[in-house]
Amino acid sequence: DSLLSIEIDYGAKRTFCSTGKTKLERDGVLRSLEPFSPRGFISVCFPEPGEYPLRVYGIHGNSVPSRGTIIVQANREE
Repeated sequence: DSLLSIEIDYGAKRTFCSTGKTKLERDGVLRSLEPFSPRGFISVCFPEPGEYPLRVYGIHGNSVPSRGTIIVQANREE
């Protein structure tokens, strides 16, 4: 369980969630304030369907992040 830093790009999508170790910046990116344990990162909210680009940085100072996309689909009730 190593420490990591993250950036999640919400763009213009709304979000109200963060933890004491993250901050939502004016550019729509939720950024780590300090490295943390993935187990300690309890809540990130995605209230709107869409794609959220994600960057993960390891604790060892690797300046090249791992990149991915979080995909949130609308809940379809039948």
